[in-house]
Amino acid sequence: MKLFQYKIKKISLFVLVVIIAFLGGCSTKDSPTEPVSKTTLQFGTVIQITVFDSEDQPALEKVVSHMKSLEDELSTSISTSNINQFNNAQAGDPVLLEQHAQAVIERGLFYSVLSEGKFDITIEPIVDLWAIGKEDAHIPSDIELTNALGYVGYDKLEYDPKVGTLTKLAPGVKIDLGAIAKGYAADEAIRILKEEGVEKALVNLGGNVYALGDKDGKPWKVGIQDPLKSTGAMVGVVDVTDTAVITSGVYERFFRTRWGEIPSHP
Repeated sequence: MKLFQYKIKKISLFVLVVIIAFLGGCSTKDSPTEPVSKTTLQFGTVIQITVFDSEDQPALEKVVSHMKSLEDELSTSISTSNINQFNNAQAGDPVLLEQHAQAVIERGLFYSVLSEGKFDITIEPIVDLWAIGKEDAHIPSDIELTNALGYVGYDKLEYDPKVGTLTKLAPGVKIDLGAIAKGYAADEAIRILKEEGVEKALVNLGGNVYALGDKDGKPWKVGIQDPLKSTGAMVGVVDVTDTAVITSGVYERFFRTRWGEIPSHP
């Protein structure tokens, strides 16, 4: 696979818990306007964009519209997405990627190589096997897992950065960008807000939060949800300015089986 170079945006903080709560008031001393906010559901989570130094509703609408476009390209839950076009393609058939799909897959491949497969965008066969959040969610058998792992491996992909095509080198290979797409979407939201002249904003995509600018000349205070307690209970607080805070945990999407129960295997 041909490697490539590109500018990687620095993520300053990574915390292994999930759900982020914002602390503090809603307005800033150097901004007389009331904050404006927009909430939408995209990427399987609630997205909230709040602007503190402007009442520019069109800027918010522009961000929300862009989030929808990104989901249409990158989601495995949308049958017509660019990612599903690739997942449904035959081995050996190049699939032309759309602009943002190219950017996210390039980053995904970069980190797949860098981590030697500990992070791997071809994880979709395993994700699909567990089917968490679906009616047929179940604990896979060892045989199912072994079979599915045979389709996993970033080395089973061939990406051509010159023309923007991605080709699977073996049947059954599929990609899932769920671990990286929301972070990219947050970066894109901030890019649009900056282009619209916004200097103070909070972008919240579930466990992906970006704090643009500062609050009253001081860092924003972001509370990290305690995964062992009810919503709103915090395990800690971090101060951030122009920084992304990305969290992850195992208690938001899961299922239980009774002790001793043998899971059903389709």
